Amino acid sequence: TDLEELIAIYSPDDPVLLIGESWGGMYATAYINRHPDKVRGAALLEPGPLNHEFFSQIEDDLFSMDVSAEWLNDWVWSQTILTPNDHARMDYQRCLGLRDSQPRFHQRKTNPSPFWRLGAAANRYIEENGQNEAGEAIYDFTTNLAVYTTEVLFLASGLNEVIGRDFQQSQTAAYPNATLEVVGGAGHDFAWVKPAETLARIHQYIDRISNGGN
Repeated sequence: TDLEELIAIYSPDDPVLLIGESWGGMYATAYINRHPDKVRGAALLEPGPLNHEFFSQIEDDLFSMDVSAEWLNDWVWSQTILTPNDHARMDYQRCLGLRDSQPRFHQRKTNPSPFWRLGAAANRYIEENGQNEAGEAIYDFTTNLAVYTTEVLFLASGLNEVIGRDFQQSQTAAYPNATLEVVGGAGHDFAWVKPAETLARIHQYIDRISNGGN
């Protein structure tokens, strides 16, 4: 609903171009799945799993649960001194270990990509909305993608071992017309680490779809 209202304000009459990174790529796909006629193109920057089947492929690799890990110690210790009874405290706990819990994503620890704050409540309810009562993933953002024949650009990083090049190659099959390109020498935060190359590839893609694919 949020995205529909934004589009209604800024582009009420013309299809939009969507650029989504990580969860944003899943979000963009969910919108295309519902409203393929309202999207003129999409660049998906290493999106997370687009349906429950893709999720099952990487579920066990998403987080490192090493009991000796510093981030896990910080998170567990926070439970004894913070009562998450308001959004500020819940959000703080959600952000503990945000990067260190995913070492195989190979994101930079020096000059890390900035973020403001993650909504713990929103995160929980979004996840639960895609699960059954047993907590198993059942969501599927790909049920109607077969009708979307415009080229979709997938960008993947060269270093991410979980949802990088190989995983994104498999996800391109969800779209009838998808191209995969790889930004080497970076992990999941490649848009921050290599912004010029990332933007150049997106601009090239926009030029392609604007010229009828030529």
